[in-house]
Amino acid sequence: MVKWLGRPARLASLPVLVWFAGLAAFALIGIDGLFAGPNPVFVIARVTAYVTVVMVAAVTTAFAAAFGVACAAMLNWLGESLDPRQIVNAMGRSFWCLAAYVWLGVASLILDPPVALTVFEMSEPDALEARMRETKAFAWMGQFRYLALVGFLATAGWLLARRTTPLNALLAVLFASAALAALLTGLGLLAGPSVGP
Repeated sequence: MVKWLGRPARLASLPVLVWFAGLAAFALIGIDGLFAGPNPVFVIARVTAYVTVVMVAAVTTAFAAAFGVACAAMLNWLGESLDPRQIVNAMGRSFWCLAAYVWLGVASLILDPPVALTVFEMSEPDALEARMRETKAFAWMGQFRYLALVGFLATAGWLLARRTTPLNALLAVLFASAALAALLTGLGLLAGPSVGP
């Protein structure tokens, strides 16, 4: 499919690959730092965490694709006829914001690596959450995730505006954002209320 889409799509895949690499590096440093040691408890924790990271990567990619489809649908409804390659290019290049965000997180983890949990701490329900709050990189990633998301949306809108009118690009981004928000809300309702004390 990338071959059919041509050179712009191949170039658009570069920031996605850079983001994937950054996410993998962040996971490797963070997970191995938190759950160090050969104890089976840590092995299970590491495997679970890596599976979670893979799921996050897959879901993020799927949402970016859905966002692009929603933008294309809105632009088509507005009478704009953008080539699918232009949509793919805009979505892919917008990943530079996410890539920069995750690589800054990697740099922060390298400068201030997490302190490994002990076996005794693993038995405490709040130990992992407390350790993540204490690690600057994890706290930083949590605080600035919405800034990275806004950067993605703004970049996508700017790139689309170069191929269509700024107003139509803005409407497409707003519609796609609302569609994804509705999708997330629907998925949350399907999952049902969380069970807790």
